[in-house]
Amino acid sequence: MNRTAVVLINLGGPATQDDVEPFLANLFGDVLSFPWGNLGARSLGRLIARQRRPHAQALYRKIGGGSPILAETEAQARALQAALGEDYRVTCAMRYSAPTIGEVQARLAAEKAGWARIIALPLFPQYSFATTRSCSREWSANGHATDNALFSGSLFIGSYHDHPGYIAAQRELLSERLAGQPDAEDIHVVFSAHGVPRSFIRKGDLYQGQIEETARLTMAGLANPWSIAYQSRVGPVKWLGPDTITHIPALAAAGTSRVAVVPIAFVCEHLETLYELDMLIRDAALGAGIRDYLRVSAPRVQPRFIAALADIVRNAEKYALA
Repeated sequence: MNRTAVVLINLGGPATQDDVEPFLANLFGDVLSFPWGNLGARSLGRLIARQRRPHAQALYRKIGGGSPILAETEAQARALQAALGEDYRVTCAMRYSAPTIGEVQARLAAEKAGWARIIALPLFPQYSFATTRSCSREWSANGHATDNALFSGSLFIGSYHDHPGYIAAQRELLSERLAGQPDAEDIHVVFSAHGVPRSFIRKGDLYQGQIEETARLTMAGLANPWSIAYQSRVGPVKWLGPDTITHIPALAAAGTSRVAVVPIAFVCEHLETLYELDMLIRDAALGAGIRDYLRVSAPRVQPRFIAALADIVRNAEKYALA
């Protein structure tokens, strides 16, 4: 059978309140292994998860009790399946929650479907050590353990931050949100990306430069003032800045009264958009004097975005990690 399996990969999230602590343990266990290695990282990750569980559960209750990220990713998989057709089979896997990368790889191997090739497509347009690299290492490790012959020839997609279809999707989402607003060209566009530690950038992470390139390409031809900020900082280390939650009030202090916030590094709606952008940062912005706080949607199943993913799959060699 000459078919291609496509695995959409996202970080995952807790579907229920009971899933919060295991999700955090997996997340922190991986994050802590980056600077200090695996020794003790899992144990320390479980300890931190136990301590942070009550606070995290409270945040997830604000958006309905759990993360919608799996449902959002599954919807993207269905849309991509429709775009690619019957020669492809699209599924999804999560880095820190079920269905895990290892579980999906084991299922593909057990099916004995005679896959012509397997393509792993991470839903992170901009490459980062914390996302794309972490997922690619997990993919390689589990693929080797599951069925080396099947996965040794698989392709893992890297960044596609400047893909014309992805940029067109971002520009269309922004333009649709600005449409009908009086003097829309005066609204300040804030691209809000998930932050990473500055140490990552010093060690060669491409993330910051690719975020900047995506924002620049999205704004090409638009007259609006714009800026980039970063959200979701945790811990005492220095992270990329400015922080979105302080950047927008600073814009207000400088005379800006209207902003449109673009979740530039997110392709699904989840805690970072539904709580941080729509509640926490919005309240800070309005309290600082912002009159109009417009939030642009994540791409989700926007047709141009799905078409871009389909093009990346069909031209996987061009976008594969070296």
